[in-house]
Amino acid sequence: MKYLLTTTAIAALILTGCSKAEQTSGESFESAIVDIPADAAVENAAPEPGILGGNASVPPAAKAPIAIGVPQLAYDYAYGFELRNSSVEALAKHHQALCEKAGPQQCQVLNASTTANPDAGSTRVEITLRVAPQWLGTFKTGLGGDLKSYKARITRQSVTSEDLSLDIVDSEARLKNKTALRDRLQTIIRQSPGKIAELVEAETQLSQVQSDIDSLSSSLATMRQRVATSGLTLTYDDSPTISRRSAFAPLTDALSSVVETVMASLGFLILLIAGALPFALVLVPLGWWMRRLWRKRKAAKLKA
Repeated sequence: MKYLLTTTAIAALILTGCSKAEQTSGESFESAIVDIPADAAVENAAPEPGILGGNASVPPAAKAPIAIGVPQLAYDYAYGFELRNSSVEALAKHHQALCEKAGPQQCQVLNASTTANPDAGSTRVEITLRVAPQWLGTFKTGLGGDLKSYKARITRQSVTSEDLSLDIVDSEARLKNKTALRDRLQTIIRQSPGKIAELVEAETQLSQVQSDIDSLSSSLATMRQRVATSGLTLTYDDSPTISRRSAFAPLTDALSSVVETVMASLGFLILLIAGALPFALVLVPLGWWMRRLWRKRKAAKLKA
């Protein structure tokens, strides 16, 4: 009887939690956040100086619900620079050094790559950063001086944003329901001791709910970090060099064409000989044998 009552209670509890989660995720943006305090912190405000410094600086998943009507925007900035080939890597290293000097709390280098083409004499460097708003403002302020020092210019500048408001609200609602479901399961396990099979089933359900809570918390923390910080992509390219055309250019072009034509003809002739060689190895001995046979027959006719 205990087993039947405990199993029925667990099943009813799970169905109740799932139905609440489905109802909450299907609500509109306004109705989903009616329980959020009016004095909640604004996520788009400038973060404190520890926002990139590790787990201790990332707010808990359910600690700071978003304010009503405040869009949660994740910004990504991109700059493209063009300068002399000899200064491409120097400017890229300078900006990377600025990021590393500011520390991981303000700036983090996510990726850095260099692509060189020796034949064309071109070089491209690309750096991807995750920055705090304060560092981004400092970077923009000093960008003019960097352009003058390295004789560079900006060829591309863009900013994109993604609204994560609905995703954050939906994740908060599902996390709240999952947490309540976990607490009820823990209460059932503590207050309804039964057989081993009952405890194993309850622990299995509790483990699955806790896994969902951890996944939602991680996803929510990632989205909030994207809102609190910005992505920054810097691309450095060398400027194309335009050489003046020489007065002897037509003559050199004509000589180059002559040499190219002669080499192409020789190449065709070699290919022709190579293609005819197998046939020659068969047809030449056969022709010689037939000619010799024809002469013998002619000589026999003359004697007759």
